Amino acid sequence: MALRKAASSQKTRPTKGEAPETPKAPKTPSGRKAPHTDGLGARELAKIRGGLRVVWHRSRARKLCVERCTDAEGYGVCEACFGRTPTLKIDHVVPCGGVEGLIERMFCPSSGLMGLCPTCHNEKTKAERKALREAKK
Repeated sequence: MALRKAASSQKTRPTKGEAPETPKAPKTPSGRKAPHTDGLGARELAKIRGGLRVVWHRSRARKLCVERCTDAEGYGVCEACFGRTPTLKIDHVVPCGGVEGLIERMFCPSSGLMGLCPTCHNEKTKAERKALREAKK
């Protein structure tokens, strides 16, 4: 009898005539679910931004920046503190947040990118977010 309960509590595929389960909505940065919209909403913007990041990650400008910031032994060299790091974070000199003009800002030449160690990258990102919050006030 215990086996029947366990088997019945498992989710099964919908049978003919039943509607399939709807996927869960992605969460907004504040942790709430993004509302469903008819057209271009938060969910669609999140998908577009994610797709752009994948394409940017493979861009020639990013690869040139990685080459510029890598020493002969294969370590990354931070362009802010000039320290060697095994993990190099490529960041935009001018923040590319927001929707308007996102593609133009994201796909800038390699001179608009900088290689940072994780510590310098976190400090720069924290300062940019703080400035953005203060500008919204």
